[in-house]
Amino acid sequence: MKLPLKMPLKTPDHGIVNSGAQHRTRFGNVLICLMNCGFTIFVCVIFIGCFPPSKEAHIKQVRQRITKAGGESEILKESRVLFPRCAKREWAEPGVGLKDSSLYGLPGIQSLGDVFFYKWGKIRIRVHNSHRDIYFIYLLDPDQPQPAGFERYFERIAGNVGFLSPGWSEGTEDKP
Repeated sequence: MKLPLKMPLKTPDHGIVNSGAQHRTRFGNVLICLMNCGFTIFVCVIFIGCFPPSKEAHIKQVRQRITKAGGESEILKESRVLFPRCAKREWAEPGVGLKDSSLYGLPGIQSLGDVFFYKWGKIRIRVHNSHRDIYFIYLLDPDQPQPAGFERYFERIAGNVGFLSPGWSEGTEDKP
């Protein structure tokens, strides 16, 4: 089926005007659609951004949360309450939310993230800012010594809170 080279144009009073400037072909319609889509994607990339924040931005965010929670000493105090609670129960992946009974009365630790998972003297905390910006920090038991060589895998942010590098494996540490 061939499309006419000139298409009638309806005016607001519904009269039909034949305009040579208003003719479109299928190729022209596709081209205009691609230009509109490309412009939309360009605007989204400009306003939203392509990349999640850097590790330095995450460190700054965690330090701000620790400060707002009362500082390193408050996180350490709450850790000494939390770890005995965690050791008494079985934990399933991916972890528990903020309303879990183990976290009751520990607002400083609750402010660090939204999902918590305990395993062998460490608590993995998920920090979920957006669907593109999710990262994990670790809370270490302040009363338990860490295995030899563990410090090279743990990047301390403040007190007993930090990042665990991908080179560290759960199976490589000494288990109690």
